[in-house]
Amino acid sequence: MSFKKSETQNEPEKEVYGLCSRCMSRQLNSVLINFGTTCESCFNAYCEAPSPYDLSYKKFEGDPKGWAKRIIDRYESGEKVRPISLKFAQQALRNKHEHAEY
Repeated sequence: MSFKKSETQNEPEKEVYGLCSRCMSRQLNSVLINFGTTCESCFNAYCEAPSPYDLSYKKFEGDPKGWAKRIIDRYESGEKVRPISLKFAQQALRNKHEHAEY
């Protein structure tokens, strides 16, 4: 039995490449693994982009009736609001808004 390394084991590992899932540029797999299947520039662009989620809830953060104020704000901006939600929000704030026509 011999413990001598074979010739293939002495060779350095070959670099493995893959494609960025956003821009399809050829990148090292180690880079793609670090940045979630994207290249570093696409990852940085993703991080700097504005959030796609509605952050209006922070407008009334700490306000116990913030939920009702958010519903009224949505209604006043023209967004469709379910009539029962509007009714409960109005009752919570004791506001008299016109009922929305749907």
